[in-house]
Amino acid sequence: MGRRHSERRRTGRAALLLRLRETRDLDVLLITHDLGSLGGVADRVVVLHHGRAVETGTTEEIFLAPRHPYTRLLVRPCRRSGTSSPPTPPPAGPCGSRYAP
Repeated sequence: MGRRHSERRRTGRAALLLRLRETRDLDVLLITHDLGSLGGVADRVVVLHHGRAVETGTTEEIFLAPRHPYTRLLVRPCRRSGTSSPPTPPPAGPCGSRYAP
């Protein structure tokens, strides 16, 4: 599947979620590594790393001023290339995560 096709599908899903939120007054919980897929759907973001919440904020706060190293790793591809390809997280070391708070 090509990159354009993948981006169209992602845009279509975001539009569908927005439409459902508005027409049915729904809340949406979206779980993803692809922060670019939030596409205006999310008001707030919680970044989980190894099952723990490491950062919480509005979508704008997370994208404009990520505080946690793992959040910065997830946001970086969106900033750099305008795409939202998720990075491959580094492996955890013997004492746990490389990005431990």
